Amino acid sequence: MVMAELVWDYIDGPFWVQVIYDPDDGYYRVYKRQGIDIGEPIFEKDEQKAVTIARKIVGKHIKQRDKR
Repeated sequence: MVMAELVWDYIDGPFWVQVIYDPDDGYYRVYKRQGIDIGEPIFEKDEQKAVTIARKIVGKHIKQRDKR
């Protein structure tokens, strides 16, 4: 069994987004955490698509944060 690999991450206080690759099943997982709430991961076979999804999530977070 091979360990999962962190591919991409963004952390802003209690908010973070990570893309993790699991070689056991070949999927990239996009995780989003806001405070103590960790949502369901988004599964993606393609690394570039997974990172694009993560960047879109971060972009929305930054827009909301900057409105405050």
